[in-house]
Amino acid sequence: MRLQVRNLGNIREGDIELTKLTIVTGDNNTGKTYLAHTLFGLLSYLTERLDAIGNSLTQDLADGYNLDIEQVIGMLPERLETNLIHYVDHRLHLDLAATEGRFNKTKLFIKLNVDEDYIAKAFESHLSISDVVAYSAVKVSHDRFIRIKRINSDVEHIPSQVVREWLSKMVIRNCLSTDLRRLFIASIERSGAAIFRNELNLTKNRLMDVAFTSDTDYLKNPIRLLEELQKSSYPLPIRYNLDFLTTLGTIQERRSEIAQKYPEIIKDFSDLMGGGIAVDKNSGNVTFSPSSSPNVRLGMPESSSSVRSLVIIACYLKHLAAPGDMLIVDEPEQNLHPSKQRRFAQLLARLVNAGLNVFITTHSDYIVREINSLILLKGLDNNGDTLYKEHGYSHNDLLDVQTVSLYTIESARFKASGEARASRLERVRIRRSEITQCEGIADTTFNKTIMDMNNLQYDILSHAERGPDGD
Repeated sequence: MRLQVRNLGNIREGDIELTKLTIVTGDNNTGKTYLAHTLFGLLSYLTERLDAIGNSLTQDLADGYNLDIEQVIGMLPERLETNLIHYVDHRLHLDLAATEGRFNKTKLFIKLNVDEDYIAKAFESHLSISDVVAYSAVKVSHDRFIRIKRINSDVEHIPSQVVREWLSKMVIRNCLSTDLRRLFIASIERSGAAIFRNELNLTKNRLMDVAFTSDTDYLKNPIRLLEELQKSSYPLPIRYNLDFLTTLGTIQERRSEIAQKYPEIIKDFSDLMGGGIAVDKNSGNVTFSPSSSPNVRLGMPESSSSVRSLVIIACYLKHLAAPGDMLIVDEPEQNLHPSKQRRFAQLLARLVNAGLNVFITTHSDYIVREINSLILLKGLDNNGDTLYKEHGYSHNDLLDVQTVSLYTIESARFKASGEARASRLERVRIRRSEITQCEGIADTTFNKTIMDMNNLQYDILSHAERGPDGD
């Protein structure tokens, strides 16, 4: 998937091709978190709202209908553009907790990857009302049509909008690549969410605010009530994290596909945390038991800062994660010692190799250098060199260069799209770094800082050896 942004916060323009592992670096206040939040909000919106069917249903479905899937896919770019405009105009400021009109000049463009073999695929789905199947939709292999049939004529009339949403989700799920599968984000405020989840039950608090308002129009107009409930002083990812933690009790017995297929990843993540987590079925409260004291159960307020920053990711991996998901982590290095940052990078690589799509923003040279090492070790492995084994890595830790991309958000003088020449003033852009299997990542935003520090240390030591007289 390719995402293009124009005039998003500080970012004048930038293009990002999302790979299995996408890394975004850059100085403070350049727009990394804005970018991560926008990606999550946009893809969440499209997952729920993208109408892939539009006016393709040209007749009543009572007698059945053959939906031309090639026609649907052909019209997808036009429908996608309509959805993008609506998102920027009506939802983006809500998702970023910004004032209305803040993004009047913002433009978002997105290209979704269509599965080249979608015609060869076979799939089916059923639309049920109160557990009664009303319609079936079946596509056989190498057939361009989805055959829609009414199964139960006793079911009352179903609105066409509901039918379109059902068929849209089926087309998106089966004909696109993993761009619009389940999303999960660990926001930079995840540590606070872990502590204050009860106090910050945003849905309940907002309902209370509206309930006690003097404006009785909310009670008469359900649409206005829903619009009001969407407003929040917190960005969407923070609300999402709080809601996830609040509902943990309902999924605490569920084992994710990742946990079932790759239990060693869950174990290694527990080792990274330094212990295990448990969720109370009734209250949904999360407790942490240190490996050194397995019988002790600590609540989040009394757990370490590193545990609080990792717990929401641990719960997602343990209970929800599945191949094809997109996991977004804003600054995974939060509260972690450098050795733990390296281990986190290794776990990200293993998740990628297990089928997850991962997007991170980071200030950590340790994480980027570890990813770089995993790319280089994979290059050696391709040539029969098993050096990785000598350093304690497994084959599943290594990264193919095609799965990784790194972008830097930076200030520079450049010619933006539609301009005749480069600006005299520095503006913020997104630049992609070159990565090869044999040479790794060509450059990072950390290189100059590290070199300056090394040069300073060298000068200090050289000066000390020479003595005050320079001898």
